[in-house]
Amino acid sequence: MKILILEDEELMADLLETLVRGLYPDSDIVQASSITEALQLCNETHHDLVLSDLSLPDGNGLDFLRRAAIDGRVTPIVIITANADRNSVQRAARYGVRGFISKPFEAELVHDRLQQILAGGTTTEPLSEQSGDGAAVPALEEALHLAESGTLRLPTPVDLDALRELRARADTLSLSELEKAWQDIPSLVTRLIDASNGSALRRTDTPNTSLRDALQVLGIPTALNLAMAMALDLTTTLQDPTLQTRARHYQEQSERMAHQAAALGRSLRADASLCFTAGLMHRLGELAVIATAQRCVLKGGTLDPAALDTALAGAWPARMAVALKSHLRLSLPLKQMIGAAHGFGLGSGHIHLPIMRTAFLLTNGAADSAECQKLLRRLGLSDYDTTGETPGQQVSPQGNAN
Repeated sequence: MKILILEDEELMADLLETLVRGLYPDSDIVQASSITEALQLCNETHHDLVLSDLSLPDGNGLDFLRRAAIDGRVTPIVIITANADRNSVQRAARYGVRGFISKPFEAELVHDRLQQILAGGTTTEPLSEQSGDGAAVPALEEALHLAESGTLRLPTPVDLDALRELRARADTLSLSELEKAWQDIPSLVTRLIDASNGSALRRTDTPNTSLRDALQVLGIPTALNLAMAMALDLTTTLQDPTLQTRARHYQEQSERMAHQAAALGRSLRADASLCFTAGLMHRLGELAVIATAQRCVLKGGTLDPAALDTALAGAWPARMAVALKSHLRLSLPLKQMIGAAHGFGLGSGHIHLPIMRTAFLLTNGAADSAECQKLLRRLGLSDYDTTGETPGQQVSPQGNAN
Protein backbone atom coordinates (compact mmCIF):
# COMPACT_ATOMS: atom_id res chain seq x y z
CA MET A 1 0.00 0.00 0.00
CA LYS A 2 1.30 3.46 -0.97
CA ILE A 3 0.43 6.32 1.37
CA LEU A 4 1.10 10.05 1.02
CA ILE A 5 1.24 12.39 4.02
CA LEU A 6 1.11 16.08 3.09
CA GLU A 7 2.10 18.05 6.19
CA ASP A 8 4.62 20.87 6.55
CA GLU A 9 5.25 20.36 10.29
CA GLU A 10 7.95 17.69 10.40
CA LEU A 11 7.09 16.36 13.84
CA MET A 12 3.38 16.16 13.01
CA ALA A 13 4.17 14.30 9.79
CA ASP A 14 6.38 11.83 11.68
CA LEU A 15 3.66 11.28 14.28
CA LEU A 16 1.04 10.64 11.58
CA GLU A 17 3.42 8.23 9.83
CA THR A 18 3.89 6.27 13.06
CA LEU A 19 0.13 6.04 13.57
CA VAL A 20 -0.59 5.01 9.99
CA ARG A 21 2.22 2.47 9.96
CA GLY A 22 0.68 0.90 13.04
CA LEU A 23 -2.44 0.24 10.95
CA TYR A 24 -0.60 -0.67 7.74
CA PRO A 25 2.71 -2.22 8.92
CA ASP A 26 4.29 -2.84 5.52
CA SER A 27 3.03 0.24 3.74
CA ASP A 28 5.20 2.47 1.58
CA ILE A 29 4.80 5.91 3.17
CA VAL A 30 6.15 9.14 1.71
CA GLN A 31 5.98 12.63 3.15
CA ALA A 32 5.62 15.97 1.40
CA SER A 33 5.83 19.39 3.04
CA SER A 34 4.36 21.44 0.19
CA ILE A 35 1.77 21.17 -2.56
CA THR A 36 4.50 21.37 -5.20
CA GLU A 37 6.34 18.41 -3.69
CA ALA A 38 3.12 16.43 -3.27
CA LEU A 39 2.07 17.00 -6.88
CA GLN A 40 5.42 15.73 -8.07
CA LEU A 41 5.00 12.58 -5.99
CA CYS A 42 1.48 12.09 -7.35
CA ASN A 43 2.75 12.37 -10.89
CA GLU A 44 5.24 9.60 -10.17
CA THR A 45 2.85 7.11 -8.57
CA HIS A 46 -0.73 6.52 -7.48
CA HIS A 47 -1.33 6.51 -3.72
CA ASP A 48 -3.85 4.30 -1.96
CA LEU A 49 -4.33 6.75 0.91
CA VAL A 50 -3.71 10.49 1.29
CA LEU A 51 -3.55 12.39 4.57
CA SER A 52 -3.34 16.12 3.95
CA ASP A 53 -3.13 19.23 6.06
CA LEU A 54 -5.25 22.20 4.92
CA SER A 55 -2.82 24.99 5.71
CA LEU A 56 0.36 24.58 3.66
CA PRO A 57 3.20 26.94 2.75
CA ASP A 58 2.19 27.21 -0.92
CA GLY A 59 -1.60 26.89 -0.77
CA ASN A 60 -4.62 25.08 0.59
CA GLY A 61 -4.77 21.30 0.93
CA LEU A 62 -8.05 21.22 -0.98
CA ASP A 63 -6.39 23.04 -3.88
CA PHE A 64 -3.81 20.24 -3.92
CA LEU A 65 -6.58 17.63 -4.18
CA ARG A 66 -8.16 19.53 -7.07
CA ARG A 67 -4.87 19.96 -8.95
CA ALA A 68 -3.89 16.34 -8.41
CA ALA A 69 -7.27 15.21 -9.78
CA ILE A 70 -7.56 12.84 -6.86
CA ASP A 71 -11.31 13.44 -6.77
CA GLY A 72 -11.71 11.23 -9.84
CA ARG A 73 -10.06 8.25 -8.16
CA VAL A 74 -11.04 5.88 -5.36
CA THR A 75 -8.24 7.08 -3.11
CA PRO A 76 -9.39 7.52 0.52
CA ILE A 77 -8.53 11.08 1.58
CA VAL A 78 -8.29 12.26 5.18
CA ILE A 79 -7.86 15.92 6.06
CA ILE A 80 -5.81 16.84 9.14
CA THR A 81 -6.47 20.42 10.16
CA ALA A 82 -6.77 22.90 12.99
CA ASN A 83 -9.47 24.85 11.10
CA ALA A 84 -12.20 22.56 9.79
CA ASP A 85 -14.65 25.39 9.03
CA ARG A 86 -17.99 24.84 7.32
CA ASN A 87 -16.77 26.11 3.95
CA SER A 88 -13.79 23.76 3.99
CA VAL A 89 -16.02 20.80 4.87
CA GLN A 90 -18.39 21.61 1.99
CA ARG A 91 -15.53 21.97 -0.48
CA ALA A 92 -13.96 18.75 0.78
CA ALA A 93 -17.14 16.81 0.03
CA ARG A 94 -16.63 17.53 -3.69
CA TYR A 95 -13.26 15.78 -3.61
CA GLY A 96 -14.42 12.62 -1.90
CA VAL A 97 -12.71 13.39 1.39
CA ARG A 98 -13.40 10.49 3.74
CA GLY A 99 -13.10 12.46 6.97
CA PHE A 100 -11.53 15.22 9.04
CA ILE A 101 -9.22 14.94 12.04
CA SER A 102 -8.82 18.10 14.08
CA LYS A 103 -5.58 19.41 15.56
CA PRO A 104 -4.40 19.27 18.27
CA PHE A 105 -5.18 15.61 18.78
CA GLU A 106 -4.35 12.65 20.99
CA ALA A 107 -2.63 9.75 19.27
CA GLU A 108 -5.01 7.10 20.59
CA LEU A 109 -8.07 9.01 19.34
CA VAL A 110 -6.53 9.51 15.89
CA HIS A 111 -5.67 5.82 15.72
CA ASP A 112 -9.30 4.90 16.44
CA ARG A 113 -10.62 7.61 14.12
CA LEU A 114 -8.50 6.40 11.21
CA GLN A 115 -9.80 2.89 11.74
CA GLN A 116 -13.37 4.23 11.54
CA ILE A 117 -12.70 6.42 8.51
CA LEU A 118 -10.95 3.64 6.63
CA ALA A 119 -13.34 0.90 7.71
CA GLY A 120 -14.07 0.08 4.08
CA GLY A 121 -10.52 -1.21 3.62
CA THR A 122 -7.96 -3.28 5.43
CA THR A 123 -6.70 -1.66 8.62
CA THR A 124 -4.09 -4.21 9.65
CA GLU A 125 -1.95 -6.80 7.94
CA PRO A 126 -3.84 -10.11 7.73
CA LEU A 127 -2.48 -12.71 10.14
CA SER A 128 -2.22 -15.51 7.61
CA GLU A 129 0.45 -17.45 5.79
CA GLN A 130 0.57 -14.80 3.12
CA SER A 131 1.04 -11.07 3.20
CA GLY A 132 -1.62 -8.65 2.01
CA ASP A 133 -0.40 -8.73 -1.61
CA GLY A 134 -0.42 -12.52 -1.78
CA ALA A 135 3.33 -12.97 -1.40
CA ALA A 136 4.69 -15.70 0.85
CA VAL A 137 5.77 -14.70 4.33
CA PRO A 138 9.56 -14.19 4.19
CA ALA A 139 11.88 -16.18 6.42
CA LEU A 140 13.76 -14.23 9.07
CA GLU A 141 16.96 -13.91 7.03
CA GLU A 142 15.06 -12.46 4.07
CA ALA A 143 13.03 -10.19 6.35
CA LEU A 144 16.24 -8.84 7.87
CA HIS A 145 17.60 -7.99 4.42
CA LEU A 146 14.36 -6.17 3.61
CA ALA A 147 14.35 -4.31 6.93
CA GLU A 148 17.98 -3.26 6.55
CA SER A 149 17.22 -1.45 3.31
CA GLY A 150 13.75 -0.28 4.32
CA THR A 151 12.10 0.95 7.49
CA LEU A 152 13.77 -0.18 10.70
CA ARG A 153 11.75 -0.23 13.90
CA LEU A 154 12.34 -1.09 17.53
CA PRO A 155 10.18 -2.99 20.04
CA THR A 156 8.41 -0.64 22.42
CA PRO A 157 7.55 -2.14 25.82
CA VAL A 158 5.33 0.76 26.88
CA ASP A 159 2.27 -0.22 28.87
CA LEU A 160 -0.85 1.41 27.43
CA ASP A 161 -2.55 1.66 30.81
CA ALA A 162 0.50 3.41 32.25
CA LEU A 163 0.52 5.78 29.28
CA ARG A 164 -3.16 6.57 29.74
CA GLU A 165 -2.51 7.30 33.40
CA LEU A 166 0.30 9.68 32.50
CA ARG A 167 -1.85 11.38 29.88
CA ALA A 168 -4.68 11.84 32.41
CA ARG A 169 -2.20 13.81 34.52
CA ALA A 170 -0.75 15.77 31.59
CA ASP A 171 -1.76 19.14 33.05
CA THR A 172 0.20 18.56 36.27
CA LEU A 173 2.84 16.13 34.99
CA SER A 174 6.41 17.38 35.24
CA LEU A 175 9.27 16.68 32.84
CA SER A 176 11.15 15.02 35.69
CA GLU A 177 8.31 12.55 36.27
CA LEU A 178 8.18 11.69 32.58
CA GLU A 179 11.94 11.30 32.42
CA LYS A 180 11.90 8.95 35.42
CA ALA A 181 9.09 6.86 33.89
CA TRP A 182 10.81 6.45 30.50
CA GLN A 183 14.55 6.78 31.08
CA ASP A 184 15.22 3.02 30.94
CA ILE A 185 13.28 2.25 27.74
CA PRO A 186 15.88 2.29 24.91
CA SER A 187 13.48 2.40 21.96
CA LEU A 188 11.36 5.20 23.40
CA VAL A 189 14.35 7.32 24.44
CA THR A 190 15.81 6.86 20.96
CA ARG A 191 12.56 7.88 19.26
CA LEU A 192 12.08 10.99 21.39
CA ILE A 193 15.66 12.17 20.90
CA ASP A 194 15.36 11.56 17.16
CA ALA A 195 12.09 13.50 17.00
CA SER A 196 13.48 16.39 19.02
CA ASN A 197 16.39 16.69 16.60
CA GLY A 198 14.13 17.32 13.62
CA SER A 199 15.09 20.47 11.76
CA ALA A 200 11.78 22.16 12.57
CA LEU A 201 12.40 21.81 16.32
CA ARG A 202 16.10 22.53 16.64
CA ARG A 203 16.74 25.57 18.81
CA THR A 204 20.46 25.45 18.16
CA ASP A 205 22.83 23.67 15.82
CA THR A 206 23.71 21.23 18.61
CA PRO A 207 21.64 18.01 18.54
CA ASN A 208 19.93 16.84 21.72
CA THR A 209 21.66 13.89 23.34
CA SER A 210 19.53 13.09 26.38
CA LEU A 211 15.93 12.27 27.21
CA ARG A 212 15.63 15.40 29.36
CA ASP A 213 16.78 17.62 26.48
CA ALA A 214 14.34 15.89 24.13
CA LEU A 215 11.41 16.32 26.52
CA GLN A 216 12.19 19.99 26.99
CA VAL A 217 12.07 20.55 23.24
CA LEU A 218 9.02 18.38 22.51
CA GLY A 219 6.90 19.28 25.51
CA ILE A 220 4.79 16.85 27.51
CA PRO A 221 1.71 16.62 25.18
CA THR A 222 3.81 15.86 22.08
CA ALA A 223 6.02 13.40 23.94
CA LEU A 224 2.94 11.54 25.22
CA ASN A 225 1.50 11.44 21.71
CA LEU A 226 4.71 9.98 20.27
CA ALA A 227 4.86 7.35 23.01
CA MET A 228 1.21 6.44 22.48
CA ALA A 229 1.70 6.15 18.71
CA MET A 230 4.56 3.70 19.26
CA ALA A 231 2.59 1.68 21.80
CA LEU A 232 -0.38 1.40 19.42
CA ASP A 233 1.82 -0.04 16.67
CA LEU A 234 1.42 -3.82 16.97
CA THR A 235 4.67 -4.43 15.11
CA THR A 236 6.58 -2.79 17.96
CA THR A 237 4.59 -4.41 20.79
CA LEU A 238 6.06 -7.85 21.41
CA GLN A 239 3.51 -10.62 21.97
CA ASP A 240 5.51 -13.81 21.45
CA PRO A 241 7.02 -15.07 24.76
CA THR A 242 10.34 -15.94 23.10
CA LEU A 243 10.68 -12.44 21.65
CA GLN A 244 9.65 -10.90 24.97
CA THR A 245 12.38 -12.85 26.77
CA ARG A 246 15.07 -11.90 24.25
CA ALA A 247 14.04 -8.24 24.26
CA ARG A 248 13.90 -8.12 28.05
CA HIS A 249 17.47 -9.41 28.20
CA TYR A 250 18.82 -6.68 25.91
CA GLN A 251 16.74 -3.95 27.54
CA GLU A 252 17.97 -4.94 31.01
CA GLN A 253 21.52 -5.16 29.69
CA SER A 254 21.13 -1.69 28.17
CA GLU A 255 19.89 -0.32 31.48
CA ARG A 256 22.84 -1.78 33.40
CA MET A 257 25.24 -0.53 30.77
CA ALA A 258 23.73 2.97 30.91
CA HIS A 259 24.14 3.23 34.67
CA GLN A 260 27.68 1.83 34.54
CA ALA A 261 28.71 4.26 31.78
CA ALA A 262 27.21 7.18 33.69
CA ALA A 263 29.06 6.13 36.86
CA LEU A 264 32.36 6.04 34.96
CA GLY A 265 31.55 9.40 33.38
CA ARG A 266 30.93 10.98 36.78
CA SER A 267 34.17 9.52 38.13
CA LEU A 268 36.08 11.17 35.29
CA ARG A 269 34.05 14.39 35.23
CA ALA A 270 32.89 13.56 31.72
CA ASP A 271 29.36 14.05 30.37
CA ALA A 272 27.53 11.42 32.44
CA SER A 273 24.20 12.15 30.75
CA LEU A 274 25.69 11.51 27.31
CA CYS A 275 27.32 8.31 28.60
CA PHE A 276 23.97 7.15 29.99
CA THR A 277 22.19 7.74 26.68
CA ALA A 278 24.86 5.95 24.65
CA GLY A 279 24.78 3.01 27.05
CA LEU A 280 21.02 2.80 26.79
CA MET A 281 21.27 2.68 22.98
CA HIS A 282 24.15 0.25 22.59
CA ARG A 283 21.84 -2.75 21.88
CA LEU A 284 19.63 -1.09 19.27
CA GLY A 285 20.85 -3.54 16.62
CA GLU A 286 19.68 -6.56 18.62
CA LEU A 287 16.34 -4.90 19.34
CA ALA A 288 15.88 -4.17 15.63
CA VAL A 289 16.46 -7.87 14.84
CA ILE A 290 13.81 -8.81 17.42
CA ALA A 291 11.35 -6.27 16.01
CA THR A 292 11.89 -7.72 12.51
CA ALA A 293 11.13 -11.20 13.83
CA GLN A 294 7.95 -9.77 15.38
CA ARG A 295 6.83 -8.51 11.97
CA CYS A 296 7.30 -11.99 10.54
CA VAL A 297 5.12 -13.44 13.29
CA LEU A 298 2.39 -10.85 12.75
CA LYS A 299 2.32 -11.70 9.06
CA GLY A 300 1.61 -15.34 9.87
CA GLY A 301 5.11 -16.75 9.97
CA THR A 302 6.37 -19.23 12.55
CA LEU A 303 9.11 -18.11 14.90
CA ASP A 304 12.18 -20.35 14.88
CA PRO A 305 14.06 -19.62 18.16
CA ALA A 306 17.23 -21.20 16.80
CA ALA A 307 17.17 -18.98 13.70
CA LEU A 308 16.53 -15.95 15.89
CA ASP A 309 19.46 -16.75 18.18
CA THR A 310 21.71 -17.35 15.17
CA ALA A 311 20.78 -13.92 13.81
CA LEU A 312 21.33 -12.27 17.20
CA ALA A 313 24.74 -13.92 17.61
CA GLY A 314 25.87 -13.12 14.07
CA ALA A 315 26.51 -9.98 12.05
CA TRP A 316 22.91 -8.78 11.89
CA PRO A 317 22.87 -6.66 15.08
CA ALA A 318 25.90 -4.67 13.87
CA ARG A 319 24.38 -4.26 10.41
CA MET A 320 21.06 -3.12 11.86
CA ALA A 321 22.86 -0.71 14.20
CA VAL A 322 24.72 0.85 11.27
CA ALA A 323 21.48 1.23 9.30
CA LEU A 324 19.66 2.69 12.31
CA LYS A 325 22.38 5.21 13.07
CA SER A 326 22.33 6.39 9.46
CA HIS A 327 18.58 7.07 9.71
CA LEU A 328 18.40 8.51 13.23
CA ARG A 329 19.06 12.19 13.82
CA LEU A 330 21.63 11.56 16.53
CA SER A 331 24.74 13.64 17.16
CA LEU A 332 28.02 12.31 15.76
CA PRO A 333 29.58 11.93 19.25
CA LEU A 334 26.57 9.90 20.40
CA LYS A 335 26.78 7.62 17.35
CA GLN A 336 30.51 7.12 17.92
CA MET A 337 29.97 6.31 21.59
CA ILE A 338 27.28 3.73 20.80
CA GLY A 339 29.71 2.01 18.43
CA ALA A 340 32.62 2.30 20.87
CA ALA A 341 30.83 0.01 23.33
CA HIS A 342 31.55 -2.84 20.93
CA GLY A 343 35.11 -1.76 20.11
CA PHE A 344 37.12 1.26 18.96
CA GLY A 345 40.58 2.29 17.85
CA LEU A 346 42.78 2.66 20.92
CA GLY A 347 44.51 5.64 19.31
CA SER A 348 41.43 7.82 19.76
CA GLY A 349 41.87 10.65 22.26
CA HIS A 350 38.13 11.11 22.95
CA ILE A 351 37.65 10.14 26.61
CA HIS A 352 34.03 9.08 26.09
CA LEU A 353 35.03 6.22 23.78
CA PRO A 354 37.17 4.27 26.29
CA ILE A 355 34.49 4.99 28.90
CA MET A 356 31.90 3.23 26.78
CA ARG A 357 34.08 0.23 26.01
CA THR A 358 35.08 -0.10 29.66
CA ALA A 359 31.45 0.09 30.76
CA PHE A 360 30.56 -2.64 28.26
CA LEU A 361 33.28 -4.94 29.57
CA LEU A 362 32.34 -4.30 33.20
CA THR A 363 28.66 -4.90 32.49
CA ASN A 364 29.37 -8.16 30.66
CA GLY A 365 31.50 -9.77 33.35
CA ALA A 366 34.89 -9.03 31.77
CA ALA A 367 36.29 -6.81 34.54
CA ASP A 368 39.37 -9.03 34.90
CA SER A 369 40.13 -9.21 31.19
CA ALA A 370 43.40 -7.76 29.92
CA GLU A 371 41.48 -5.28 27.75
CA CYS A 372 39.38 -3.97 30.63
CA GLN A 373 42.37 -3.62 32.95
CA LYS A 374 44.31 -1.77 30.24
CA LEU A 375 41.39 0.63 29.69
CA LEU A 376 41.02 1.27 33.42
CA ARG A 377 44.71 2.16 33.63
CA ARG A 378 44.38 4.41 30.61
CA LEU A 379 41.49 6.21 32.29
CA GLY A 380 43.42 6.53 35.54
CA LEU A 381 40.98 4.23 37.32
CA SER A 382 43.22 1.32 38.27
CA ASP A 383 41.61 1.25 41.72
CA TYR A 384 38.04 1.53 40.35
CA ASP A 385 35.62 -0.76 42.21
CA THR A 386 34.55 -3.37 39.67
CA THR A 387 32.81 -5.59 42.22
CA GLY A 388 29.82 -3.36 43.03
CA GLU A 389 26.20 -3.91 42.03
CA THR A 390 26.23 -1.57 39.04
CA PRO A 391 27.60 -4.11 36.52
CA GLY A 392 25.20 -6.74 37.81
CA GLN A 393 25.03 -10.40 36.95
CA GLN A 394 24.73 -11.05 33.25
CA VAL A 395 21.59 -12.83 32.14
CA SER A 396 21.53 -14.83 28.94
CA PRO A 397 18.97 -14.00 26.21
CA GLN A 398 17.13 -17.17 27.20
CA GLY A 399 16.73 -15.84 30.74
CA ASN A 400 19.30 -18.03 32.55
CA ALA A 401 22.14 -16.51 34.55
CA ASN A 402 25.59 -17.51 33.36
